[in-house]
Amino acid sequence: YRDDISLYSRSQKEHDMHVHRILQQFWEYELHPKLKKCNVDYNQVQLLEYVVLVKGIHYGPIEG
Repeated sequence: YRDDISLYSRSQKEHDMHVHRILQQFWEYELHPKLKKCNVDYNQVQLLEYVVLVKGIHYGPIEG
């Protein structure tokens, strides 16, 4: 996962600001992410064997 970027924000406004900053850094360093592979605004994500949710971190696969 060396090329993955994960971020956690406490609010949607903060999240939007974080995404904006990351995209600015990409632009400054002439990095070009593949937009087809980008996932933004998820309430839960699987990282290795953990599920990161808005309410906390759990061990195991995403349910549902």
